[in-house]
Amino acid sequence: MKGFLRSFLSAAAGTFAGVLLVVVGIPLLLVLIASNVQWTAKVSVEPQSVLHILLDGQVVDGAPSVEWIFEDGGHRIRLSKLIRAIRAAKEDSRIVGAVLDIRNPNMGWASATAIRRELESFKESKKFLMSYADRLDEKGLYLATVAEKAYVQPNGDIELNGLAIEEAFLKGLFTKLEVQPLIFRVGRFKSAIEPLILDRMSPENKEQLVTLIADIWGDVRTALSAKAKVPSEKVDEWVSELSIQSIDDAKKAGLITETLFSDEFDDLVHEAAKWGESDEPKYVSVSEMYAATKSRGKEKRKIALLVAEGEIVKGESTRGQVGDDTYLSALAEIKDDDDVAAVVVRINSPGGDALASDVLWRELAVLDEDRPVVASMGDIAASGGYYMAAGARHILAEPTTITGSIGVFGVLFNAESLFKNKLGVQFDRVATHPYADFGNFTRPLAKKESDAIQAGVERTYRRFINVVAESRGFEKVEDVEKIAEGRVWSGRRAVELGLVDELGGLDRALAKAAEFSGLTDGYQIDVYPKTTDRLSRLLEQLSEDSVSLGHLEAKMGLSSSVVRFLSKMASGPLEHVLSLMERVRDSRRPGVLAREPVSATAIR
Repeated sequence: MKGFLRSFLSAAAGTFAGVLLVVVGIPLLLVLIASNVQWTAKVSVEPQSVLHILLDGQVVDGAPSVEWIFEDGGHRIRLSKLIRAIRAAKEDSRIVGAVLDIRNPNMGWASATAIRRELESFKESKKFLMSYADRLDEKGLYLATVAEKAYVQPNGDIELNGLAIEEAFLKGLFTKLEVQPLIFRVGRFKSAIEPLILDRMSPENKEQLVTLIADIWGDVRTALSAKAKVPSEKVDEWVSELSIQSIDDAKKAGLITETLFSDEFDDLVHEAAKWGESDEPKYVSVSEMYAATKSRGKEKRKIALLVAEGEIVKGESTRGQVGDDTYLSALAEIKDDDDVAAVVVRINSPGGDALASDVLWRELAVLDEDRPVVASMGDIAASGGYYMAAGARHILAEPTTITGSIGVFGVLFNAESLFKNKLGVQFDRVATHPYADFGNFTRPLAKKESDAIQAGVERTYRRFINVVAESRGFEKVEDVEKIAEGRVWSGRRAVELGLVDELGGLDRALAKAAEFSGLTDGYQIDVYPKTTDRLSRLLEQLSEDSVSLGHLEAKMGLSSSVVRFLSKMASGPLEHVLSLMERVRDSRRPGVLAREPVSATAIR
């Protein structure tokens, strides 16, 4: 009886939730869309204002999707808008200083490098720059120490013990499940498949990752040693000996200025900004600064900014993906617009489908023959992401960008023993020809099938090598082979190897595109792929205000419980995270991928 009652109540609750979504949620969204609500009011920056740079949430390159607003309620900070807001504040006489408020940012090292560089430039204006945080890890310290004065909550936390990458290995799990991963790869350093077949990192993988994090640590160490006014070797000594264990240790080392409670810090900013005792604080958010200075010029000539963020796949883009069909359509729009003088492709991708990467490389290379194409690399532009970038005539990366990984792998799974021994399920088949069910995951591969797959992977790798050699102007293919084999490189090292032309961020890439196309009298920036439906445009407007679900509650006048309920109900049908095994199973073909497994945020 209790079980029946529990089931009945659960079903009733589910029915009520569904009815509420249909009756309240969907009509509410439709009303908002139909009314074409203007969420961004005109912003007036008052004299003696202070730019408030809130780093709390994920730093991204792309515009929000429909799924974004219902994902997790967290902030999304668009890097390009953050950079432009800081740059505008530097030049705006109404802004007297800036506060870097470090809460819980989630970003790769290249994004952190871009923000730090822009703040270094801001200091040239002689306006004050202060930072405040409750806790700081290595990335937080890297950012906080750019400020002339860095403050931390007296009882806050600090972590300074170096950088590391940890990977999970699934060999034991597959053994227990009696599932056999079938691996095909080219390149000693192509480590994406290692978690499927090993129980620890290979020597080659350790070698490349040690070099990568050492390069990134070099930039961090330089920044910290400059702040503390000590030799870089001293910073290494602190880290190796765990000398910086508390906020007081960091203060004694010269990494932070002082410990203050948040109200004391507010008083300090009040004094630095020279606000009167009875004056209300005049803080300007990043979104307000961006909106106040957003160019509304009538320049006819444009630079198209194509943002490619996420895994490269065949077909249409969904959240976190770069679908080749979606981007081919965007490139076609760019080609048809005679006012577009140049193109900057902003790549923040670990790669993905090898064929889709090749398709996009070709389209960019052909477009570059008609008008200049410049590639700007974000946190990661590796494997298929680098493949795409090779279509540009000029490539820029941050020193801490993860790039390279010129290699290919394929994978299938044999789950026959799982079904037979664990589940008691067996399969039988008939076919017109011996290999008609090629790729079926319920039987072992025949040698001829295995040889065919390996040959296909090797052809794809050879194609990748030739594309890089041709596009980057290497005299010999062998010169590319020496730096390929799936090995990852930092942006700084990629410049030395000839894989990247220069170090710099998105703004430098835009300036380079303008230089190539002769745009000396100003230009507009047109972002692609364009959002065509009203809901997406509405969400993009919301993102300019750094709106989270909490902000949405205030805008819509709804209680937090209702908005949270709507978010959970709407996110279910939109959540389509397909694993590699699912894709291989559905396609019945090996996933031939040009992909780098290291996440841009995995280096901690």
